[in-house]
Amino acid sequence: PMGIIVGGKELNTPYKPVIKNGANFVAIQDIVNAVGATSKWDGKTSSATISYAGNTVVITIGASTVKVNGQPVAVGAPAFLNKVGKESKTYVPLAALAQGLGFDVQYVAKLRTAFINP
Repeated sequence: PMGIIVGGKELNTPYKPVIKNGANFVAIQDIVNAVGATSKWDGKTSSATISYAGNTVVITIGASTVKVNGQPVAVGAPAFLNKVGKESKTYVPLAALAQGLGFDVQYVAKLRTAFINP
């Protein structure tokens, strides 16, 4: 399993991070709550809008780009819905979301841990 440290605190969640296509994915609500961002889901477009400190990232399920402050940015692997128990959670590429919100992201392969510094 992969660990995630946000601002020096371990992200402890029942929605475990997933590695898919070589990218680290997290449940969107977990990371939003951990950093104190806000999020809004649009069921018509299957997209989530995440805002933090003047930055906005729009992530659409299955899209090969995310919008960072209105500009498209390519992602190596698109967001997807992951069934966890009876719920479907939106899983997003951790690096694309965190960097889009202006955070420093470091992944230490030896520790299998991502460090996010808001």
